[in-house]
Amino acid sequence: MRSRAKLLASGSACALLLAVAGVLLGAGGGGARADTIISLPGVTYLTQAVPDTAGGNSELFAAANGEIMVSTLAGASIATLDAGDGINGLALSADGGTLYASVTSGAHAGSVAAITVSTVAGATPAQTFYPLTAGDSPGSLAVQSGRVWVGYSSTVGDVTSYQIGAVDLTDGTFEAAAAGGSWPDNLQLAADPSDSGVLVALDYQSQSEAETFNTGTDPATALAGPAELGSAGTPCNWLAQVAVMPGGQRFAVACTGAGSYAYATGDVATSVAYYNANGAGTSLNTGLAVDPDGTVAVANRTTIYVYKPDETLLNTLTLGAGDELLEGKGLAWADAPGGPGLAAGFGVGDAAPYAVHIFTQAELQRPSTLTLTATAPKAFGRPVTLSGSSVLAAAVGDTSPVTITRTGPGGTETRTVTPAGSGAFTLTDTPKTAGTYRYTASVGPVSSATVTARVPLNGPTLTLAPGSSTVGYKAALRLTATLGATYVSRALTIEAEVNGSKTEKVIASAKVNAKGQLTVAVTPLQSTTYRAVYAGDTDDAPVSASTVISVRALVRQALAGRYGTRKAGRTTYQLYHRTGAITVAAMVTPAHPGGCVEVQTQEFAKGAWHASATTGCAKLSAASKATVRLALGKWQLGDPYRVRVDYLAGSPRNASGASGWEYVMVER
Repeated sequence: MRSRAKLLASGSACALLLAVAGVLLGAGGGGARADTIISLPGVTYLTQAVPDTAGGNSELFAAANGEIMVSTLAGASIATLDAGDGINGLALSADGGTLYASVTSGAHAGSVAAITVSTVAGATPAQTFYPLTAGDSPGSLAVQSGRVWVGYSSTVGDVTSYQIGAVDLTDGTFEAAAAGGSWPDNLQLAADPSDSGVLVALDYQSQSEAETFNTGTDPATALAGPAELGSAGTPCNWLAQVAVMPGGQRFAVACTGAGSYAYATGDVATSVAYYNANGAGTSLNTGLAVDPDGTVAVANRTTIYVYKPDETLLNTLTLGAGDELLEGKGLAWADAPGGPGLAAGFGVGDAAPYAVHIFTQAELQRPSTLTLTATAPKAFGRPVTLSGSSVLAAAVGDTSPVTITRTGPGGTETRTVTPAGSGAFTLTDTPKTAGTYRYTASVGPVSSATVTARVPLNGPTLTLAPGSSTVGYKAALRLTATLGATYVSRALTIEAEVNGSKTEKVIASAKVNAKGQLTVAVTPLQSTTYRAVYAGDTDDAPVSASTVISVRALVRQALAGRYGTRKAGRTTYQLYHRTGAITVAAMVTPAHPGGCVEVQTQEFAKGAWHASATTGCAKLSAASKATVRLALGKWQLGDPYRVRVDYLAGSPRNASGASGWEYVMVER
């Protein structure tokens, strides 16, 4: 039996106003639509949020505080329905014209309310109540095959059992235990959005049991189960949300793990697909929704991942800082003319204050960053190497296939490449004709990146002499670049880059002579990389050659403290008292403040010079100078010594250098 009533919108609708905030999405392409965040002030618990966009509707129904709060998807408050009726589960008819609600308390306790959506803004919204068997309490609802399927509890004495009943919408009668038998725990139902007749039921045990039905028959017939879901290796420990995929061949389940598994409706033991929600620690997979087009949304507590049915990641969506998705029934699709949207019910730490975030472009937002680079070959027949990355707005790699289109000599050719999990991709392409090619990478209709690459017919030779070497300070050199045969251009450029400067300077630019050579004289003061560059022409690839000339620092020394000199053969010795000291003044050019010098002494004995002593590092001053004092004693009397300063290179701009030797003798 059924009863009809017109229930006035509760007066709390005026007191419990909905607050709205706009959030702009950064979707690529023209004219991003703004997200909407619909706050629910005064709500102490949020059970479910159901958007209605069918048939041009634009309402959001939120089961909260045991009643139904109604607003537009833009956030404008409309009404509050069934206050005090202990509203539990919600479900919409396929055409969006009727909202069904489980009523657990009040005058109509133990019934399913059918609310005419077109009347919710009026003073007396139209409702019809379909009572269950006396004493039964309705929970989860699903609409399929012209009936509203109800997961309900039935208590006899001290024993409570859970079953699936059905309200026949043609005559309003309720059939108890219309699908399957008795269950040990509360149920969550889901039905095929394309109305194939498939109904899926899971209970809240750990491990969760599942059973699938064909409701197109009367009575409904079981397709699989009841059995433990995922018993072949993917068990459901804590059920959060379930949804049937369009066509009824599969259903997907969020079970507070790292992600959601999908199963065939004819086999509840073995999973057939996986949608990663990156759930970990305390942020597990707590939400799942399947769009009528087959797109799957899964979520951990803070981030939503949107996939194609084939597991290709489309998008990532993020809740605000500190916000957490509602555990169970937190996600629902909200399709609109502008594209598929997604409603996410959330709280602050999954507690009050609660709100619903309407993501307006859940599927359409393409990568926020799409890059592409091309490395041209040095000779014909070698490939162009294309590299890039496709990254979504939440800095997550986009694994959607990237289409790369080549245009140039010979026409247009298109290929695809699937990025790695990081979003990085690489592709090689070997054109059959020399020329300039344009490569465009695209993901979807709005994201693209373009580069050009020139494929040469020939790869000319180019050398630069002398080869890499080390020379003294202010050494005069002649650099000679030699270019092999080319088709048209014979021009070369020679550049110089002082090591560490990252600045290039052109020192010569001209055509080569009849021998293919271009020569330039240089006198480097610091270590320098020289490059000869050929820019290429219509048939010849660009090419370069380089050489590194390391330049020793100029080191000078001056000895002080002597009392005279003496010449022995061709060598002049500076004479020192044994009670004195040799003061060595060092200077390094170019300046290297803070650099190290050390003083080395050698002694002449048995016809040869032998190492005697080496001081530690003496730091160069701001003027690139240092002073070292060598103490003398009687043990050095009469022996010939020689002294020099060594600069220890600590900079890429100059190689190590040394002063000349100076000769000393201690006589008295």
